[in-house]
Amino acid sequence: MSTKLDAIPAYLFVATSFDFRLVTTVVSKPQIDYRKIVNAGAALEKQIGRYRQMTGEQRLSIALELHELSCDVAREGIRRANPGADTAEVERLLHRRLELARAR
Repeated sequence: MSTKLDAIPAYLFVATSFDFRLVTTVVSKPQIDYRKIVNAGAALEKQIGRYRQMTGEQRLSIALELHELSCDVAREGIRRANPGADTAEVERLLHRRLELARAR
C-alpha cells in the first residue's frame, strides 16, 4: 500500500546525525504542504517501518546517539542550575540523575 508519505525522503524520519538544518531546509520547500499529508499517527507508522528496515546495529547506533544527545541536554541543564560546578561535578550530578531515573 503506497501513501503520500512514501514520497518523503527517509532522512526526514531517520536522523543518524542531528543536523536539524537539513530537516528545516527540506520542510520549508513550498511545493509540498507537509501538514496536509503528515499526521502523528502516519508519521509514527512510517518511522516504525523505517526502523524495521534497519539492521540491529543501525537501530542501536541511533539509540546511542539519542542517549548521548539527552545526556548533553541534561549536562547543559545541570550547568545552568549550578553555574559554579566544574566538569567533574557536572558529571557526578548527571550520573546521580541517571541513577534516579533507573530507580523509578
